[in-house]
Amino acid sequence: MMKCRGLLLICFCVVLFVFPSVVFGEPTADQDVAHIMNISEPWQALPPIPQQEYETDVSKEGMVISTSVNIRSGPGLEYEVVGSVSKGDKLTFIKYKSNGWYAFSMNDQICWIYAWFIYIPEEPVCIGIVEEDNVNFRKSPDSSSEVISVLQKDTQVYIHARDNEYYFVEFDGTLGWIMGKLVETNYKTIGLAVVKGDKVNIRAFPDLGAAVTEIADKNDFYATYGCYNGWYRIKLNDGNDAWIKEDYVEYAPYLSPVQTDYPALNVLEPPSEWDGMKLIQQLIVNTAKKYLGVPYVWGGESPRGFDCSGFTLYVYKDFGFRMAHFAATQANYGKYVPMSSLKAGDLVFFAGQSGSSAITHVGIYIGNNQFIHASSSGSNGKRVVISELSGYYLRTYKTARRIFDY
Repeated sequence: MMKCRGLLLICFCVVLFVFPSVVFGEPTADQDVAHIMNISEPWQALPPIPQQEYETDVSKEGMVISTSVNIRSGPGLEYEVVGSVSKGDKLTFIKYKSNGWYAFSMNDQICWIYAWFIYIPEEPVCIGIVEEDNVNFRKSPDSSSEVISVLQKDTQVYIHARDNEYYFVEFDGTLGWIMGKLVETNYKTIGLAVVKGDKVNIRAFPDLGAAVTEIADKNDFYATYGCYNGWYRIKLNDGNDAWIKEDYVEYAPYLSPVQTDYPALNVLEPPSEWDGMKLIQQLIVNTAKKYLGVPYVWGGESPRGFDCSGFTLYVYKDFGFRMAHFAATQANYGKYVPMSSLKAGDLVFFAGQSGSSAITHVGIYIGNNQFIHASSSGSNGKRVVISELSGYYLRTYKTARRIFDY
């Protein structure tokens, strides 16, 4: 009996080594058995860590910052459009899902909106004082919009952001807009902070008792985009927010694109060419570029390592879209796009060799005849790289698909 069990174990190991797809299921088109032999670290052979999603109750007020935004019946672009909201509309959110969607109630129905199209103020950037009597506090940043209240000289408001000539402020618990030139503030906000000393603590919140998230050295520099009570809000290299005491930095403000005599705060509205879904195009490209240099790993779909379809799957999952981990299957999503009409964010598909009809590779077009992909070969090495859509890739190009309607 022991000999029989031993023989069975040996047979299983042979099958596992020679035919891994029999044990683990069909590999993706960009995965082949030869890549298993190239795994240099034991952890690379493990299945990817599952990305846990969660949904939580919230109670936050926010404002729509794009011209016209679809709202949906569920937290994802695959759900039905049930209406739309406009720039300046205020919404009270009751749920948040970790894929970036907020829920709110409208007409006795739960609706969802993507986080990039709303602004939810957390702490105020700074305090402003109204300089004149009878200043209109409006619903939207427009001189013809509804007046919520009329403010008098020396009224205090909490400033959160700016949209062209208007400040987005909080007054008496209500969010609205006021002409920036009618508010006095000496706070500096958008610019660059250069560390003046060694071993300066960077903290999670604007308080000396808050946790230290990083220690900065002399001449380290950070982008600033807010201030509060003697602290600058900064952006760390990993993309997270943090705070540094203004006493320990030298501040260099950015020039404001608006010629005014008041400081430039966080500009809500992106450039007009990024409005609506065009903003999503840019976000897709920026998200994909975050993973440049991540190693190619057979079957990978996490920042520990990607294969080609695992990379596109992971990037698009950030935008609420689910795809199969298989390049040929991904070529069935969205709608067909001819090569002459490619736009940033489109998926581009390739065969393994010239003349073949089988799709074995996928990447994301980023504009300027370039695409980003998890490459399993080539002079750039086995990692996420940017390549020209020419030469080999032009010869093996098969098709393109557009996931979002932009």
